[in-house]
Amino acid sequence: MNKPSQDQVVNAFNRLPEAIREYLSGPETGKVMTEIQKKYNLHVDTAGKVSECTGYLLLGLMSPAEMSSTLVTDAALQEEGVRQLMSEINQKIFVPLQARMRGGEEPVRVVPQVGVPSYQPPPKPLAPPLVRPVQPSPPLRPQAMPRPVPKPPPNLPGATPDHLLPDHEAEHIHVPTPQPPLNNLSNKLSGDRPQDGLAKPSAAYNVDPYREPIDEK
Repeated sequence: MNKPSQDQVVNAFNRLPEAIREYLSGPETGKVMTEIQKKYNLHVDTAGKVSECTGYLLLGLMSPAEMSSTLVTDAALQEEGVRQLMSEINQKIFVPLQARMRGGEEPVRVVPQVGVPSYQPPPKPLAPPLVRPVQPSPPLRPQAMPRPVPKPPPNLPGATPDHLLPDHEAEHIHVPTPQPPLNNLSNKLSGDRPQDGLAKPSAAYNVDPYREPIDEK
């Protein structure tokens, strides 16, 4: 609120009708403001701001809308409380002044009922979407293919029957027959039995059958 200067207040007071000047100069205004302060349990500073705005309203230096806005911002009053105060001031100050001006045939302004604009809270921010973003899956690593195990040749043991060759196609493997020991064979030929498990060595034969012995006689 732009507070009027002292010169503006004096000039506005001098232009008022005589009945209003007498009302403002008398004790009626102070009594009404004291009753309003007690009724609504107003703080001293808040009551002083309400009285100041009421005087500016009577002088024509403030509109009802400006008074309501000033009480909300400067006096820290709720909107509903401001509506009740404006209605109380209109009934106890401006209505009696109007009746007094009618008796003296002088017009008087009556404070109209002003609707204080209700407070509109700012819109709430939109809630985040409930759908969560899908995280990309990690790339799949290529799996190593198992190396094929070579099958054994068909002619080796362990080969499956379906890979064996027929009899006429299979390769014949010659397996040598084991020979008996020579010592056992010599024992069988001589008819001697070995003693203590050992074969006796045969005596050396020095006679040449193709050579006759020389007779020394």
